[in-house]
Amino acid sequence: MYVSDANNDIWSSRHRTSPGDVVYCREAPFGMAAIVPAGFYPCLGQRIMVARPNQDLVTTRFLWSALNSPFAFRQAKRVAVGATVKHLRVLDVEALEIPVPPLAFQKEFSRISDRLAALQSSYSGSLDSAEEASSSLTQRAFRGEL
Repeated sequence: MYVSDANNDIWSSRHRTSPGDVVYCREAPFGMAAIVPAGFYPCLGQRIMVARPNQDLVTTRFLWSALNSPFAFRQAKRVAVGATVKHLRVLDVEALEIPVPPLAFQKEFSRISDRLAALQSSYSGSLDSAEEASSSLTQRAFRGEL
C-alpha cells in the first residue's frame, strides 16, 4: 500500500525515517529488521519500531544483523504475547540483550557484510539473466527456431 507524501508527513510528524535507520517488526511476523535504503521514506505502521543507531557506538549493519540473528529471535520468541497473533511489546524489544563488540570489530563486520551483500546482488542478477536466456532458448526451441 502506498501513502501520499502529505499523509506520511502527518503520520510521521513525531519521527521521519532516514536512510540508515533500522526498522523492526513487532508483529506478523515479529522479529524482523530492515535498513531503510537511501531515497525511501516508509510510513511506519503501529507494530513497527525504528532506531537511528548512534554511529559512535554501533554501526547500522551490525545492529540490523544482530536484530535478525537467531540469538535475538530466541529472546523475542520467549517474550512474545498474544493468543492468535504473537507480537512483542515495545519494552520487550528494548530489553533484548544484544552484545555489542568494539566499534572497530563492528566496522570490519559491516565492511565484509556490505561486500557479501553486493556479491549476492551481483550473482542474483547474473542468475536472473541466465534464467531469462534459458527460458528464451527453450521457447525458441519449441517454436522450431533452432
